[in-house]
Amino acid sequence: MHLGHGVSEDVSRGGLRFRAEEPLEIGAEVTTRIAWPVLLQNVCNLELIVKGSVTRVTERGTILQIRSYEFRTCGSRSFCEPPEFSSKWIVA
Repeated sequence: MHLGHGVSEDVSRGGLRFRAEEPLEIGAEVTTRIAWPVLLQNVCNLELIVKGSVTRVTERGTILQIRSYEFRTCGSRSFCEPPEFSSKWIVA
């Protein structure tokens, strides 16, 4: 496995164009994690996980054909962690 960084520039249902810090080979299998700009229910950070293979590398970036994608919660307010309790809560 090789880890790297890049900047996503264009995303659609079937493809992703991004600039990678290092050139990737055509046919390479790639998994990306993209920070999503909108909070889930105005509370929780999201990331878009995209899996696919590199189909082209051009001066405009690397083109990834998307095989699968999913949203995941992440960060301190992720649903994978217990909620923070507040002294303002009242239970009747």
